[in-house]
Amino acid sequence: MYISDRPGLSLNSLLSKQNRKELLPYPLTAHNALFINLGRNCIYHAIDLLGLQAGDAVLLPAYLDHAVIEPFLIKNITTKFYRINRGLEVDFEDISSKIDEHTRALVVINYFGFPQFLPKLKKFCEAHNIYLIEDNAHGFLSKMDNKPLGSFGDIGIFSIRKTLPLPDGGVLVINNTSLPKFDIRLRQPNKLYTLLHVIDLLWRGFQSRCDFEIRPVGMALAIVVNLFGKTCNYGGFAISNLSLEIIKATDFKDVYEQRRANFKFISERVKGLKGVEPVYKRLPDGVCPWGFPILVNNREMVQRYLKRHGVTLPIHWILPHYIPLDEFPDSRFLSEHILTLPVFQGLKKEKLSSLLDMVEACTKNMYHNF
Repeated sequence: MYISDRPGLSLNSLLSKQNRKELLPYPLTAHNALFINLGRNCIYHAIDLLGLQAGDAVLLPAYLDHAVIEPFLIKNITTKFYRINRGLEVDFEDISSKIDEHTRALVVINYFGFPQFLPKLKKFCEAHNIYLIEDNAHGFLSKMDNKPLGSFGDIGIFSIRKTLPLPDGGVLVINNTSLPKFDIRLRQPNKLYTLLHVIDLLWRGFQSRCDFEIRPVGMALAIVVNLFGKTCNYGGFAISNLSLEIIKATDFKDVYEQRRANFKFISERVKGLKGVEPVYKRLPDGVCPWGFPILVNNREMVQRYLKRHGVTLPIHWILPHYIPLDEFPDSRFLSEHILTLPVFQGLKKEKLSSLLDMVEACTKNMYHNF
């Protein structure tokens, strides 16, 4: 059995000449969008567009990946953290208590494609005269009240390659029309970098179709891809032309429907499953889920067990050391127990069922009431 942590690519989709440009969803047709190679690099450009400078402060959720914080640290922006509860929702009271005269922006994350209280957050930021940066890396294709996620903040950030099998793909959208227009020159990423990512995606797709894993090859590819990936960090690179061609040939309605169907399938299967607690109990209308996060005891043991059986489940996230976890016990709890089950397009119900059988077998003797 083999299940990757992301969708793979097939030669048919890579070579497809089908063009669905007239059906492209937000933000792919937005006139105020900048197509960048990586979502994290969108943050570097957002800092410049908002005019943030050394000494300014930004509020970030105390549950996030290092890649979100890194651009602010490199730009010498002061970072302050606010509480996130175990349901991955923002704590307005904690945010209010941490705003001061140096605060220039608030970062909010739509975890796993699920919206935060975005209209309320927008009004809150307007009342305090600070910018709202909406990190929607997980929420491509998701909507709230029929409005696309990523369109609520002054700045919207997308990482399309997290949803689609692309070698690269981030989008920075300026929703606040009072902000300056783009004056950024981007160059194409290194062709070798793009080629290596495509090979990795094709290999994942091949293993998925054959339903077996040749681990040494995958490990070697991961090492090489990560090595060359470092050369395209920190801004300055556009999305590759190859990614744009794959995007044009994508059936987005099918992607949306498959992800929702897989989420609902898992949701039904884990009901009453001892030792497993879903982070999200329901799937709201309009949400295109990025994954199905669960809380489990002995998370590393479960992860290793599944890895031995050909299933790679990522952790979102092991928190950076500079987040004071004693101050944020819910963040600590999430980071120690969370595991993400896949829901991506192309993943068949039979494989999901086998995966859930393994999860049940591994966790039934580790029951814990969360």
